[in-house]
Amino acid sequence: MRTLPGVESAAVAVAVAVAVADAPFSGNGELNSFQIASRPVPAGEQAPTATVIHISDGYFSTIGARLIGGREFAASDRAGAPPVVVVNDAFARQFFPGGAVGQKLQFGRAPVEIIGVVHDIRQVSMSELARPTMYLSNYQNGRVQTTIVARTLGDPVFMGSTIRRAIWSIDADQPITDVFTFSDSTDRALARPRLLVVLLGSFGAVGLLLGSVGIYGLLSALVNQRQREIGVRIALGARPGDVQRLVLRRGLPLTASGIVIGLAGAWLLSRYLAAVL
Repeated sequence: MRTLPGVESAAVAVAVAVAVADAPFSGNGELNSFQIASRPVPAGEQAPTATVIHISDGYFSTIGARLIGGREFAASDRAGAPPVVVVNDAFARQFFPGGAVGQKLQFGRAPVEIIGVVHDIRQVSMSELARPTMYLSNYQNGRVQTTIVARTLGDPVFMGSTIRRAIWSIDADQPITDVFTFSDSTDRALARPRLLVVLLGSFGAVGLLLGSVGIYGLLSALVNQRQREIGVRIALGARPGDVQRLVLRRGLPLTASGIVIGLAGAWLLSRYLAAVL
């Protein structure tokens, strides 16, 4: 994939199940237990667990994820080389608040060195809390399904067809189950929040319309009740502007009180709505 014209960078994320892809917004990896080499688990206690995602070298730079410290996987991190792992920020904060790079974890017998810390990546939805996650090199610990991620210089849809043909030029029987852009993934992840935005915006517009109609009806009733008074004022020389100010003086306090109550209610509810959206 990296040799194709128009492909800026490419990498893979692999999953244990054929129906799962562990690219952002497409899957949540596996849940594995581990031990911290310098802190053996006491007898009778359970070992800590974290999400595990298997990726190749160049994965983080391809999807645009940034490293906080250390490095990401290199092509040399493969079978026969010392096993290494990259962890996310949530993992580092929970288990190594003093710094995670260089620390050792243990899966089974062999110690595994943490070589990098990456910013938290949303795997399922925008609103999910970041889970402690470990990233293992696909070349050191492979899985069944491969998801290719590619950063392209041109139209990603067109490049999808090019990548598909390149794969089939090597293995014509290789099944390709889906081709999608990162925009497609984010659209699916944001579908529910966007629907809530539309619904809440529509309810707000209806509420504003009803409030406007209510204020209009109230002022109209007040004017009708004071028709005789207004007629006398005009007969005594009052100008139209004086009559308008007379009516507005009755309506403005209602409007001002409604604005104050509405702003106070919006401020109190904003944190709840932020969590929903």
